[in-house]
Amino acid sequence: MTQAPWATAATSGDFWTISMPQIAHGTPTLRYSAMAIGALSKWISHTKFKQLRAVTAPSVSSPEADTHYFNAVAYYCRALKLQNQQASLQDAVFLSVLLLFFEILRGNRKAALDHINHGLALLLILTTDADAQNHVAKFAPNPLPVISSVADVFTYLAPQARLILRGKFG
Repeated sequence: MTQAPWATAATSGDFWTISMPQIAHGTPTLRYSAMAIGALSKWISHTKFKQLRAVTAPSVSSPEADTHYFNAVAYYCRALKLQNQQASLQDAVFLSVLLLFFEILRGNRKAALDHINHGLALLLILTTDADAQNHVAKFAPNPLPVISSVADVFTYLAPQARLILRGKFG
């Protein structure tokens, strides 16, 4: 997961360049999660680590050197708090993708796996719920490409997540 060849599944079409910025602009939950990714990326770019795999959370905090890291965590928490206060299936699906990216950048494999499993469960609800047609219609004026882009990320990662879990528990 840390090498992110799966990220290409999320970069097809206009999902990240057009759809997600528009969706995040109007949705504080997603905006804060995008800000968390940006702040974490900024922190990583200023660290001494040469590879993303080597990145670890600061053990001794330096307010000046680690400001972006702590802002990233604060934005992450804010996004989760907002989602809890204003629960939305649509936001939760997008949030799972964004927080998956955040946790991979942070190097937290367990949390990334949790976001994969949560995202898959949400997609299952979205497509099989009795009110599925209404849920899908709320995503976008043309929801199928947007949902397809999100589903591509999770369907690519699901078998890999199972292999990781099988290696740990099987």
